[in-house]
Amino acid sequence: MVAISFVTIIKNRTRFTVEHEGAKLELRLFENNLRALIRLVQPTDKWEFIIVDFGSTDVDLASWVTTLGAPPNMTFRVIPAEGPFNKGRGLNIAIPLISHGIVFFMDADMEIRTRALFDDIRTVVQRGRKVLFPICWSYSNPAHTEGWKRDWGVGNVIQPTDTVRPYVEKDSWGKEDWWNFCWYRDRGLAVRTYYGEGFVHQWHPNDLEFKNQYYACTEEAAKLDQTGLAPHPYTYANHEHNSRGSAP
Repeated sequence: MVAISFVTIIKNRTRFTVEHEGAKLELRLFENNLRALIRLVQPTDKWEFIIVDFGSTDVDLASWVTTLGAPPNMTFRVIPAEGPFNKGRGLNIAIPLISHGIVFFMDADMEIRTRALFDDIRTVVQRGRKVLFPICWSYSNPAHTEGWKRDWGVGNVIQPTDTVRPYVEKDSWGKEDWWNFCWYRDRGLAVRTYYGEGFVHQWHPNDLEFKNQYYACTEEAAKLDQTGLAPHPYTYANHEHNSRGSAP
C-alpha cells in the first residue's frame, strides 16, 4: 500500500457537548474519525497523521492520541497553532511537514469505514497523478439513520504531495477548499468519486452559531467573495434542497 500523510486542522472537535431538541449530546467527531482509521490500517500500510491544533480545550490532543492504541505503522504529530481558527493557515503550516508522497487533507468530522477509498488512492492518485475529491454521505440526525449525498463538498482532498498548492488564509471557515478545487478542475486534474457509507460526514449542528462558537468568522469571507474567484455553489439557503433519505 502507498504511504499516506493525513492532515487535519482542528479546534475542539474531539469531545464536546451540544444541545439538540432540548437534550445535551456529547459528540466525539475526531475521536470517531481516528478510531475508524485504526480499525482499517493494515500491516503493509505506512500512515502518518499531522494534526494542526488551534488551541483545543476539549482534550489535550498531544497526550490523547497516545492512548488510542494505534499500531506502530500509524504515527501522530500534533502541531500547536496560535490565533483564531484559520483552516487555510493550518493547512499551510502542515504542508512543509508532510513526509509521504500522498497527502490526504481530511476534515475532523469525517469517518472512513471501508478500504474502497484507499484502492482509489492507489489507482487514481498514485498511478494516475490526479487529485481526488471524494464525495461522502452526510448524516442529518444524531442517530445517523438519515442523510444525503454531499456532492457539493470539496474540503477533503487526496493528492500527490508534489502537486499541493498553498491555501488561501482567512480567519474563518470555508471557501478556501472551493477555490482549491476550481484550480485543479480547470486543469483537468480533479476526480470526484462517491463512496456512500464508506466515507461519511458525521452529524453535528450545522448552523452558524455552532460554527462561530469554535471558528471565529469575520468579514474576510465577504471580502474574498469580491476577488473574482469562482463562487461557492453552496449556501445555507439551498441546504434544504439537497436530496435526503436513508443511507444507501
